[in-house]
Amino acid sequence: NLDIVRQCTARPELHAVLAEADLLVADGMMLVWASRLAGSGCPERVCGSNLISSLSAEAAARGRSVFLLGGSPGAAEGATEVLRARHPDLAISGTLCPPFGFEHDEVQVEEIRRALLSTKPDIVYVALGFPKAEKLIQRLRDELPNAWWIGVGISFSFLTGDVRRAPRWMQNAGLEWFHRLLQEPRRLFRRFVLQGPPFALRLFGDALWQRLSGTSAAPVVAKRRRRSAPLAPATARVVIPARGASETLEECVRAIADSRTSAALEIVVVDNGDNGDLRRALAGQTVRVLGETEARSAALARNRGAAGSRDDFVVFVDADVIVDPDSIERLLEPLRDGRADAAVGNYSTDVRGKSFASAFKQLYTATTYAREGTIRNEFWTALGAIRRTRFERVGRFDVAFRGAVGEDVELGQRLTRQGHRIVAVPDAVAHHRKRFTVRGIFRNDLRKGTSAVALGLRAGSRISDNRHATRGDMLAVLFAYALSALGVGTSIAAALLPAATLPLGLSTLFVAVLYGIARWNLLTAYRGRGRWFALRALGLQVLLDLVRGLCVGSGVARHCGTLVSRPAVAPEQSVVVERPRTVERHRVRESREVAR
Repeated sequence: NLDIVRQCTARPELHAVLAEADLLVADGMMLVWASRLAGSGCPERVCGSNLISSLSAEAAARGRSVFLLGGSPGAAEGATEVLRARHPDLAISGTLCPPFGFEHDEVQVEEIRRALLSTKPDIVYVALGFPKAEKLIQRLRDELPNAWWIGVGISFSFLTGDVRRAPRWMQNAGLEWFHRLLQEPRRLFRRFVLQGPPFALRLFGDALWQRLSGTSAAPVVAKRRRRSAPLAPATARVVIPARGASETLEECVRAIADSRTSAALEIVVVDNGDNGDLRRALAGQTVRVLGETEARSAALARNRGAAGSRDDFVVFVDADVIVDPDSIERLLEPLRDGRADAAVGNYSTDVRGKSFASAFKQLYTATTYAREGTIRNEFWTALGAIRRTRFERVGRFDVAFRGAVGEDVELGQRLTRQGHRIVAVPDAVAHHRKRFTVRGIFRNDLRKGTSAVALGLRAGSRISDNRHATRGDMLAVLFAYALSALGVGTSIAAALLPAATLPLGLSTLFVAVLYGIARWNLLTAYRGRGRWFALRALGLQVLLDLVRGLCVGSGVARHCGTLVSRPAVAPEQSVVVERPRTVERHRVRESREVAR
């Protein structure tokens, strides 16, 4: 339903849990309408209580058994009586209502597991609410691999009549939420009044933009997912460019070595600059260390680390990133089953103990990469994987890039221009140990944003063809400039033209609301850290959106300047202006490394 989509949009880990489902259906007319508006064509609404009735009737006819798990106290037993009255031949193998907070008690979870294993039902109706139901299903589904697990929300109470269903006309008109609000105002006011309408406006705005712009979109809520078949063994080389020895690097290597993956991993650390203490620092680790490269070029270091590999995949990890135990396996899965040619992970949303700037940066990145599926024109070397053959075919990283700015974006653009698919895997989680400052965030965004725009124009693509320049981002930038202009205008009017203060103030408020809708995902993530953090983060976000507007201008200027100064450059070459001898020396050195 709408609230589940809102939660998944704000919290990547919940989206990852929901993405494990074999079938997702729309339990809400808002989602059906948004899907149709976007052109995705979700056929109709499927609510949990109707699904229980139809599935139970079919189970009775085919001799299948069902198990009722969850609901309010007594609801499962009451629903059992209703189902038996409607379907006398239905085999109900059991019911269980775990106590509140059971998910934090291993004894209670084990009791649920034993009850299910002892009865072995064919269908399990789970009425625990989101995300408890989905997390429990994810945990126990392998114990009963042949059973159907279905999250049914509050459907037990609908069956027993403890909660009345809305009249049919209200259901068809999308007003069932209002009927439920009248029955439980205290419990549902926040969800249906404070949180639901702003997100619904944002959802419909995004759907309308997809329809008008002709952007192809996956179904908003209804999609079929095939369960992954057992994957063949694979090999992968993990390349980590490092600058000297550090505790973070040791922790990074240790986390990768301890990864739970069926792929055989070879870890290669490339020293691209500071000292020669890496071998001593990594003593005892199963890792190969390559010597220092010239000019501290991250592109050259990554190319050197991948050179000579005969593995199936190449995984790139930054030295200040700590991966979760299952992240490598999840990152490689879409590559191994053929869904993608490259995949990128995501940052963790756990920012406890971090400074304001570091927490802000990590939450922003995590929310940006939260949506699973295809992304455009950007690879991510903090945690990214690519088929080795694709990496070599597109020409590897462009060594014209100095430092560590832009080479991954440019590689992603070459991949997508040649028809290769990059996907985001939000549950492949990494923890960033880098300490950010507000000044560093601005400087980094300006440099990377300028480079990304220039590269996109150089390749003949639109500015929007970039993960960090989505439709919502572009609207947010426009609203940020409008908000700033109106804010300044209101201040001037208050001093010089009092009659214009009220209309300008109302206009400022209206644009602020539009900006909040465009940045709703980020604001929700920031609000989870507290009001004071959210207030500061909101101000910083507005300033960053203004900087992103400057990136467009500076990127266009760089692109035009490159055309004037280097008219004969081939399209596939980098737009970064380097001294020709330096670039050629790097490329010759790289060719020798590959040959060696």
